[in-house]
Amino acid sequence: MKMWAKRIALLVMAVLVPLLLAEALVRWSGWGPEIFAVERGMLRLSPLPGVVYELSPGFESADGSVQINAQGMRQGPVERASEHSHLRIAVIGDSLAFGMGADPAGHFSVHLEEFLNRPEFPLTDPVEVLNFGVPGYNISQVASVLEHRVLKYQPDMVVYVYCLNDPQPYSRELAIMLRASEETASTSRFIHHSRSGRRPLWMRSRLAWLVAGLWEDPATELPDDPGEWDDMMQLIQGTYQSYYRRLYRDPAPLDRLSSGLNRIAAWQRRQQIPVWIVVFPIFSDLENYAFSSEHAIVAEKVEERGLILLDLLPIFQEAAQTSVMPLHADPLHPNRHGYRLAAHAFTLAFQEYIAEATHVP
Repeated sequence: MKMWAKRIALLVMAVLVPLLLAEALVRWSGWGPEIFAVERGMLRLSPLPGVVYELSPGFESADGSVQINAQGMRQGPVERASEHSHLRIAVIGDSLAFGMGADPAGHFSVHLEEFLNRPEFPLTDPVEVLNFGVPGYNISQVASVLEHRVLKYQPDMVVYVYCLNDPQPYSRELAIMLRASEETASTSRFIHHSRSGRRPLWMRSRLAWLVAGLWEDPATELPDDPGEWDDMMQLIQGTYQSYYRRLYRDPAPLDRLSSGLNRIAAWQRRQQIPVWIVVFPIFSDLENYAFSSEHAIVAEKVEERGLILLDLLPIFQEAAQTSVMPLHADPLHPNRHGYRLAAHAFTLAFQEYIAEATHVP
């Protein structure tokens, strides 16, 4: 009996140890993405025009990684009126602004607030960064948040964290799902469990995500409406280049992009509050990056409207060549190191902006 028990134990170890080593390798290498689910109860319908849905005030995820304050933001309590001496920066956008891919202390707003409050930064007042990001928003919803939510908190500056998928139709939580007829049963179950609050423990594995992307045959052709597709699945399946190129060539998404930027620029003129557009890259083969022309389209439209542009593509390309650790959690979202890099790049750009505005050599 002892001999059989020993053999079973050795068999279990022979299976378990390679799996654990593979999981560690995937996490260390950055091959497999982090899994961050939108849990039940995290989102609710919004009464605000054009917003559609919003974060549920007071929500806390089961593992404590997401905590939403009473104002519906991913941070601690915030006073509505800026009656103190804080300089306030409002961060708007989708899951990138929200900080998907990082723990509560690792997303863009947290790092930005830290950098701007350092003694060496030339600001006399303390800086408070407010996070208005909501997973799945497109540029129309972001513009609606700016118009209907942000002003009552009296910001001194706005930072729009822009993702290349922002011109697509709004996503129903995180991203628009593949139509049921286009999914295999295995992929459908995997997505359902990974994005719900009922996912089993193994669904938290990045190795599982990597394998999930390998067991499907890539789609050969896009449907007529690119908004019906989930761009994350396009990335996993390898069809994302056609998806993003079409997103920036078809009239409807381009009109949505132009209209959203027009609304943001009009808000900037009315309120006399500067708005920065901070463009993040797609974290897929940065060395041979496929979407430089899409960045150029965004840059041209931003600059035509008098908004302030910061394109992070060259920053991440340079860092990817020298960094010994991954900078992204999945193809769309940075990890805490990537968010910190982005916040530091913005801090340096903002410092130059202040120097030019005040004519400091």
